[in-house]
Amino acid sequence: MGAQEFSSFLDGQDRSTCVLFGDAAGAVVQGRSPDPARGIPGCNRGAEGAETDVLGIPGGGSLHPPSLHAVEHRQHFITMKGRKVFKSAVRVMAGAAREILEQHRLAADEIACVIPHQANRRIIETLADELAIPLERFVIHLDRYGNTSAASIPLALDEGRRGGRLRTGGICLLRAFGAGLTYGSALIRW
Repeated sequence: MGAQEFSSFLDGQDRSTCVLFGDAAGAVVQGRSPDPARGIPGCNRGAEGAETDVLGIPGGGSLHPPSLHAVEHRQHFITMKGRKVFKSAVRVMAGAAREILEQHRLAADEIACVIPHQANRRIIETLADELAIPLERFVIHLDRYGNTSAASIPLALDEGRRGGRLRTGGICLLRAFGAGLTYGSALIRW
């Protein structure tokens, strides 16, 4: 399940962030399959805590508790260093995806469908190139919904299912990236 409500954390004066993020929610309900070959063979996740200033909300936590100073310095809004986010997103998501494919001895051509985090089309295209998986195998809805952040993977899974892109026995690769430079990948054998 993923839900994100950005509208209360967006700074309308910061065009580098306020036009990028949207509010959304999505959930996936999974059940046990009678076929032992189907399910979630694996997942991985990680964080690069040293990069917290690249994407996040500096104020409101224990380091910068709510105060007049935090409000005056606009610390309660999302901040982002776009170029660093792009480079970091590509690096960590490609690395996490390669790692999970290697762990499960899967080649790129065995992946039937990729459900990527829907942050940026250029990130998705670069990841497709990095992993040698054709862009046609990616479910992309960024052009219709924008960056729905935590909800993007559940929304794209639903869209892929409704569009017939997720087929029984097919392997789907999910990839995510978020604030604080968190990331992860998962495999689903549909």
